[in-house]
Amino acid sequence: MLQKQAATKIEAILKNVPTKPGIYKMLDEAATIIYVGKAKDLRKRLQSYFRPKANLPIRKEKMIEKVVDIDYTVVNSELEALVLETNLIKELRPRYNVLMKDDKSYVYIRVSTNEDFPRISVVRKMVKDGAKYFGPKTAGWKVQKTLKLLKKLFPFRHCQLNISWNPEAKNGVDISHKVIKYPCLDYHIKRCIGPCVGVIAPSEYKQLIERVVRFLEGDYADLKADLVVEMQELAKAKKFEQAALLRDKLVVLDSIQEKQDISDVMHENLDVLNLVEEQGTYFINLFQVREGKLISQENFVLKAELLDEEDSISEVLQGFITQYYQEAADIAAKILIPVPIVEREILEEWLTVVKGTKVEFVIPQRGRKNSLLDLALKNAKSYASQMRVKWLSEEKHDPQTSIEDLKTVLALPRLPKRIECYDVSHLGGTETVGSMVVFENGLGKSDHYRHFRIRNLPEAGKDAKPDDFASMEEMLTRRLKYLAALPNDYQLRQPTQKQVVALNLDEKLEIDPALLAVLTKKDRNSPLAILWLKEEDKKAAVINWLSLDKKVELKPYILPFLQYVIRKFDYLKYYLPYSLEKTAPLSFLEIGAQSDRLSKECRYVLEKYRFAFKDVSLNKKPDLIVIDGGKGQLSSARKAFLKFGLQDLQMVALAKKEEEVFKIGQSTSIVLPDNTAAKFLMQRIRDEAHRFAITLNRDRRVKKMTQSQLDDIPGIGEKTKMSLLKKFGSLDQIAAASEDELAEMTNRTVAKLIKASLS
Repeated sequence: MLQKQAATKIEAILKNVPTKPGIYKMLDEAATIIYVGKAKDLRKRLQSYFRPKANLPIRKEKMIEKVVDIDYTVVNSELEALVLETNLIKELRPRYNVLMKDDKSYVYIRVSTNEDFPRISVVRKMVKDGAKYFGPKTAGWKVQKTLKLLKKLFPFRHCQLNISWNPEAKNGVDISHKVIKYPCLDYHIKRCIGPCVGVIAPSEYKQLIERVVRFLEGDYADLKADLVVEMQELAKAKKFEQAALLRDKLVVLDSIQEKQDISDVMHENLDVLNLVEEQGTYFINLFQVREGKLISQENFVLKAELLDEEDSISEVLQGFITQYYQEAADIAAKILIPVPIVEREILEEWLTVVKGTKVEFVIPQRGRKNSLLDLALKNAKSYASQMRVKWLSEEKHDPQTSIEDLKTVLALPRLPKRIECYDVSHLGGTETVGSMVVFENGLGKSDHYRHFRIRNLPEAGKDAKPDDFASMEEMLTRRLKYLAALPNDYQLRQPTQKQVVALNLDEKLEIDPALLAVLTKKDRNSPLAILWLKEEDKKAAVINWLSLDKKVELKPYILPFLQYVIRKFDYLKYYLPYSLEKTAPLSFLEIGAQSDRLSKECRYVLEKYRFAFKDVSLNKKPDLIVIDGGKGQLSSARKAFLKFGLQDLQMVALAKKEEEVFKIGQSTSIVLPDNTAAKFLMQRIRDEAHRFAITLNRDRRVKKMTQSQLDDIPGIGEKTKMSLLKKFGSLDQIAAASEDELAEMTNRTVAKLIKASLS
C-alpha cells in the first residue's frame, strides 16, 4: 500500500516540478534524506530516475526503490545549485551520496598572518579569520614532522600567547592569554626567536614567517636564493657563525628539494588526482605540485551505500572534487584528472570563483603530465593495499578470531572453515544474476566464486516483477545438485549377472544389463527399485524407472543416478518420459514444441554439458551457507536443501536491518553484537557477494546497451568499442566527449560518426 501511495505522490511531483535549476532531496519512508543532487533542469533530471529502462547504476537503482518523497529547491543558476548541493552533502551526509571519509581526521596548518607576531599551529577546521591556511592534510603526524623540520630552519612561535607590539611597553610587547611561562624551552634551545621577550620587531618576524609560507607553498627557488644572498652578506661582515647556521639550513632545504623535484612540468602549479576501487571503496591519491615541486601527497577514502566499480569514475571524481575543494586552502590553476567529468564547465566556473583566478581540468594523454597521473594511480593502489593490510591486522578482523567468534555467536556445531554466501542482483527483473562467494578460514577465496545466470524469469511485460525468492531457490538448487547424494543407508550399483537373472525382468522392457542400476539398502541385497537407460542412438538415452517397493519414490534418487550414469557413459542427452516428468530436477529443460525427435515421448531433456559434476568449488561441502536477505529468502533457500536431503547443512540469512541473523527453526533473530569479529566477517562476506553479483550484471547490461548503438557505427569493432568504454566509462561519457578526444581513440571520420550517432 505504501509503495502505491509513494508512486502516486512521486508521479504528481514529477509532473509539477519546474524546468529550472535547483537541488533535490530524496527521502525514504522514515523521512530521512538519503540522497541530495543538483540539476540545471530539475524536471528533466528527476524524471530520468523514474523512466522505465533507466539503466541506473545498482546504487541508484536500490536508492530509487526506497524513495517515497522528493523535496526540491529552485535557485537562480546552476552554479548556485552546485554550491547549495555541496553544503547540504557536507551537512547531511546522505547514505547514497559519494562521501569523503568524515573530515574530523583532517588537519590544516594555520598561519595567523593577521597578528603582529604570527603563530603557526595545527587546527581541525578552516575559518574565515584572516589567517592563512594549508590543507586539508590527511596525516596529522606528517604535518607535525614538517613543522618540526621548519622550526629548525625558521624558529617561529607556535604558543598560544597573544603578543602585541607596543614600543612603550617594558620589552616592547604586550602579552595576554598567559597560558604558559615565558620565555619557554623553545627559546632557550633556539627553536623560537622569542617575540615574547621583545628581541625582534614585527617587521623582522614577519619576514621569517613569509619564508615559512613560501616553503609551504613550494617556492623553494626564490627562498633559497634569498638565503644564499643573506649568507654571503653575513660572511662579508665576518659574522661566520651566523653564516654557518644559514649554510646548514640551505643543506636541509636542498635535501628536501631533491626529494620533491618534478621535472619537465614548466614550473606549473598542478593538482594531480587519480583513484582506484577496491571492494566498494574508492581510494584517491592527490599530488600537489607547486612551481614544479611535489610539495604534498594526500590520500582520501570515498564511500557510499552500495558504491562499487559500476559507478562512473566521473561521478566519484566529481563527488570528491566538490567536497575536497570546498574545504581546500589552496587550489591549483590546473587539475589533472584521468577521465572526463560530466559537469566540467560548471565545476571550473565554481573553482574559478572560489580561487579568484582561472581553474581548469586537464586530461593528459601523453608526456610528463600523463606520467604524473600514472604515478598517482600507483600510489592510490598502494594506499588501498596498505589499508587492506591495516584492516586485517586489527584483532576484530583477524580471520581465525572471526570464524571462532562466529561459531560461538551462531551456536554452530563446528567451526565454519568454509562459508558460502549467496546474493541475487537484478535490473527490473530482466537481467537477474546470482552470486556465490566463498570464504575459507575467514578470507575470501576468489577462485571459488561462481556466477549463476537466473533462467526462470517472469515474462517481460508491464507488470513483470522480479521474484527474488524464486531466483534464490533456483540458484541454490543448481548449486546443491553437486552435493546431491543418496541417503546414508542406500546405494546405487550395477547388478551382478546372477542378480539380473533373479530380477526376472520382463523382456518387453528391453533392458540392457550394462545400462542398469539397482537401488538397495546397504544392509541388504534385495533391490528396492531399478533405474536404466534405453539407448536411442550413440548420443542419446531415455531414463527409465521401476519401483519394486511401493514406498520408494524416484525423486530423491534421480540426481545420484544421473551422477552415476554421466560418469559411466558418454551420452550427450538424457531424456525423461512423460511418466516421470514430476521428477525433473531444475537442470532438465522442457523440450515441448522444440524440433526434437523424442518430443512426442518425452517432455524433459538434460544436455550433459549443463550438468558437469567436476568443479573444484562446487564439489566442496560448506560448513555454513549465508543467504543475503530475511526470513523469506531463507524459506526459499530451504526448499532447495530439502530437494536433496541436505538438512544437516548449516544455513542462516543475514538481514541488513540491524544486522539480524535468522536460523531455520528459530522464531527470534540473532542480533550480531557491535564491533565484534563475527559481525565484521558477516558484513564483509555479504558485501563481497553483492559486489560479485553486480559485476556480471553490469557486464551483461553494458553489452546489451552497447550492442544497439556503438555496434551500428561503421568503423567501430569490438576492440575499439571496449577501448572507448574503458576510457570514458559509459555511453553518456562517450557522447559528452569532444570530437578531438574521440579522434585520439579512433580517427576524425569515426569521431564525427560517433558524435552524430550518440547526439
